Amino acid sequence: MEVILLDEDSLRILLEVSEVKAIGPDLAAAERGALTAQELTESEREALFRLIEQAGKRCGRELSPERISVRLYCGRGGGEIYVTELRRQRERDALCLLPSAMAAARLSRALRSLGCDGIGCYLSAETGECYLRMTGRVPPISGEFGRVLPISGESALAWLKEHCICLPEGEEGKDEEYGRE
Repeated sequence: MEVILLDEDSLRILLEVSEVKAIGPDLAAAERGALTAQELTESEREALFRLIEQAGKRCGRELSPERISVRLYCGRGGGEIYVTELRRQRERDALCLLPSAMAAARLSRALRSLGCDGIGCYLSAETGECYLRMTGRVPPISGEFGRVLPISGESALAWLKEHCICLPEGEEGKDEEYGRE
């Protein structure tokens, strides 16, 4: 098992095939999308939380099953667990650097469903990198999809306006602030 801290609220746990089989023998053979703890059997959930507890101890965290969000990805080559502590919600502005416009659009929709304000997707004309602009409450889960960069409001907005193109996402993708659609 390898534990990677994504940010102060999130971590990624990489699992060997044997560790996935320890959670549930059928999981290693199944190549499904993300599973939540609620989709597992009781015994699978207990095994999953034992692994999460071990991972938390490795990085000096006490991870309680009641205070975390879990996504599990399994396949023939092993698995990954993404853990987010739910106790902290930040009030700040942030940019999330993402690998593609498709990833930015998916994360944008997910964050909107969680009630995150001020979301705008932007593509850098110079580098091809995608940025998701968020204001107000920035859910910790954002760090699982990309790198969250704290920003100072005015300078980041000016940089986005000068160097990026606002990517439309239906009506939700409009950015009134820049007059782009």
